[in-house]
Amino acid sequence: MPKAEREKCKGKTLGGNGWLYYPCENNAQPGSDWCKIHDPAVKAAKQKAREEKWEKKWAKRKVSREAVEHRQKVIETQSRLGIELAQMVFDSCGDGVSNLSKDFFAKARELLDASKV
Repeated sequence: MPKAEREKCKGKTLGGNGWLYYPCENNAQPGSDWCKIHDPAVKAAKQKAREEKWEKKWAKRKVSREAVEHRQKVIETQSRLGIELAQMVFDSCGDGVSNLSKDFFAKARELLDASKV
C-alpha cells in the first residue's frame, strides 16, 4: 500500500538563476498549507526576534554615540576655559604681552567658535 501523498507547501522560492520564483518543494506540515520555512506565523516570530536584537544593538550604539558627544563638549569647554584663564593671566601682566600671544588667543577663540557651530 503506497504512503499517502502529502500536499506541497504554498510558498515560493527564488530559482538558482535569480530571476524566477518556483513553488516550494517541501511538504506542508500536517493541518497547514505551509512548510516549516514558509509558515507565516514562524516567519513573523523570526522577524520579531530579529528586530528586537537590532533594537538592543542600536540602543547600545546610541548610548555610545551620546557618550562621545558629551566627551567632545567637555573637551571643548575645558579648552575654552583654559584659553580664557591664560588670557586673564596675560591681561594681568599688562603691556608685557607680545602681539604674537594676543594673535594666538584671537585665533584660538576663532577656532573654538567655528567648531561650536
